[in-house]
Amino acid sequence: MSEIRVKSTGTIKLFESDNTSSVTIASPASLSANRTITIPDADVTLGAGTTINNNADNRVITGSGTANTLEGEANLTFDGNDLTLGNGNIVFGTASKGVYLGVTSATASNLLDDFEEGTYTYAMTTSGGGTVSNRGGYSKLAYTKIGRMVNVVGKIETSGLGDFASQNGDIRLSLPFAIGNFDDFSEQIASPVMWYNTASMSSMNMLFWSGASNDSFCTLVNVSSTLVDSAIQGNAPGSSFEMKVSITYQAA
Repeated sequence: MSEIRVKSTGTIKLFESDNTSSVTIASPASLSANRTITIPDADVTLGAGTTINNNADNRVITGSGTANTLEGEANLTFDGNDLTLGNGNIVFGTASKGVYLGVTSATASNLLDDFEEGTYTYAMTTSGGGTVSNRGGYSKLAYTKIGRMVNVVGKIETSGLGDFASQNGDIRLSLPFAIGNFDDFSEQIASPVMWYNTASMSSMNMLFWSGASNDSFCTLVNVSSTLVDSAIQGNAPGSSFEMKVSITYQAA
């Protein structure tokens, strides 16, 4: 038969019917007050203990997918001040979410919610029509977008002007993102141009890419010695040309 034995040491032993196996309920060596164990009005089954694999100081504990088993993450630690990711990336499950930097509360101006880098196939056209032909291997420009700031870099090298040269419209270069809309500035881009291999452009003073709010392109302009800017027309180059591109602007 089963037995319950109360020992003088303050422990309670619950024995199996064979009186060889038991469960011991023990109190601590000292108590600051009387303690009570309250059993709910329902059947209670005490399960097996929980095992933590790979446990070590400061490791973040995560679920393992196995009952009663947790995992200590060697590459994710928290020492009370710093959360350290030893390997891998942080992935946000919802778009447009990010990290507030340098503040202790959610301040919109401190939210970094976008980073992107890659290449895009640009188009160099004129406002009147016509598209320049690119030499093989020069059809893309690289870009990096951090928050709303965009930087576009690369080299444009043409293999022929085609119908581009017969157009009198302004020379335009497509952008990977539309330009931001700011009430206090009508033009949001002023990036200098390195243009070479074109004799007919030698009379130009300073060449810049200029862009207006909400546009998805920028326009090539010449700034004269009297600081008057005017757009460069598609027939101005006269022959194939090359240019280095470095454009920085704030996106919408």
